[in-house]
Amino acid sequence: TLTQIEASFLAGLILGDGHVSCSRPPSRKGWRQLTIGFTNTDKALVNWIDSKVPRGYLYVEDLRHKPSPIPKKKICYKWNCNCHSTLRQLVRYLRPYMIGEKQAKLEEMAEALGMEAQRAS
Repeated sequence: TLTQIEASFLAGLILGDGHVSCSRPPSRKGWRQLTIGFTNTDKALVNWIDSKVPRGYLYVEDLRHKPSPIPKKKICYKWNCNCHSTLRQLVRYLRPYMIGEKQAKLEEMAEALGMEAQRAS
């Protein structure tokens, strides 16, 4: 369970370096891949999310050895969640704090999860 402060902090992280996706693979009609995720080079930040949100998964991508025009590449820590019961909880926690395109994606996710539309404030 997230406190109101933790939920607002998580929303800020998702708005900044996160993603909310509701993709429809062309080969699977009616099916959607729903994901909320976060990527950062700060391991402690990603570990905090992992400790607060159940059923997410954490992985590491080491970009230091891949060819790229970007100097001083770092290790990226990624957290993703696609468990529908956890996504329902996240939608409830994040809705009051989301804005813009990610708010629209969160509402699309809520609809795909069978949740009621958020009332306009």
